[in-house]
Amino acid sequence: MKKIAFVLIAMLAVGTGSANATPSFCDGVSGNLIQNCGFESGSFSSWNTGPAPSGSLFGVGGTGHTGSFDAYFGATGANPDAIFQTVQTTPGHLYDLQFYFKSDGLTPNGAFVGYFDTTFHVLGGSSDIPLMDWTLEDFTFTPTTTFAQIRFGARDNPGFLLVDDFVLREITVPEPFTLGVFGVGLAGAVAMRRRKIKSA
Repeated sequence: MKKIAFVLIAMLAVGTGSANATPSFCDGVSGNLIQNCGFESGSFSSWNTGPAPSGSLFGVGGTGHTGSFDAYFGATGANPDAIFQTVQTTPGHLYDLQFYFKSDGLTPNGAFVGYFDTTFHVLGGSSDIPLMDWTLEDFTFTPTTTFAQIRFGARDNPGFLLVDDFVLREITVPEPFTLGVFGVGLAGAVAMRRRKIKSA
């Protein structure tokens, strides 16, 4: 009964449309590669969806970590519902993936995040995820291809797990050549300073 009531509330929230949606903080993050990062469209637009084979129950509603919406996951079977986006990446560069996650602590439950197509991280390890308020999850990865798929999936048989505010950014690091030039320049400056001190 609780689950049905939550879904009805979520549907009513979505039914109001995104015209009145408050922007999520992730919408203002410079360089964020994730589209519809805070689900402020009121839907999974820009995301692909992979429903669980049985007991699928997920959507967009709620009140959000920031903004007006979040995504809720409550699949009742053994497999999770999933959402994913494919983004363009630069092979060999470092990327940072962040999002906010909330658990009602009801079990059995489970969630995972996937990136670079083959790497998956199970939230909470192999155990059920305990009760937690909105918590920042943070991962870094280095793709070897020009495209990477960012994936999130979850199930919560008696309740719901929530996710919001996805941010994926390339972490800018100096090229090895730039570091070398900087090092040579610094060494030259130190040598000139020593000469001035000796001649004084």
